Amino acid sequence: MTPEPGADAAGWHGFGEYLRRALQVAADQVEPQPDGLVPIRARILTSAGVPWNQAFAISQYWIHDA
Repeated sequence: MTPEPGADAAGWHGFGEYLRRALQVAADQVEPQPDGLVPIRARILTSAGVPWNQAFAISQYWIHDA
């Protein structure tokens, strides 16, 4: 997005700062769950041709880096 001709650059900076803070507040509210990666890993396996129910079961026991 580019400002319109004659637009105040400070106004764009203010909007950018507002957006940064709003995103930070939203990100601060996210609480990771221990099994949060299971559906993502299952989707990776299904894209390799593994049926969803098998992919989901396999992804629950995915080897984790220590």
